[in-house]
Amino acid sequence: NIVRNAIESIASADAVNRRVVLTALPADNGMVEVRVTDSGPGIPVDDLDRVFTPFHTTKSDGVVIGLALSRSIVEAYGGRAWASTTPDGAIIHLTMPAA
Repeated sequence: NIVRNAIESIASADAVNRRVVLTALPADNGMVEVRVTDSGPGIPVDDLDRVFTPFHTTKSDGVVIGLALSRSIVEAYGGRAWASTTPDGAIIHLTMPAA
């Protein structure tokens, strides 16, 4: 769902260089951080936490619960999910136990 959101975001972007990057790296306390980074329009700062609220969307069409469900699953396993934005797009961060 998160990767699909990123793909939909870059499809609607005016950018010439459209990309989705998946990164996994070690995090604190035996966790792994997975990042889904896209080169779309980014997420407005006021929406960074609200994108995980059920039925909230930054898209012009559709109302979804995918990010809320993703966050619930990650938190059920002791992880954390959050969003950040950069001048070049958006990043969804997920931490999960490494084992």
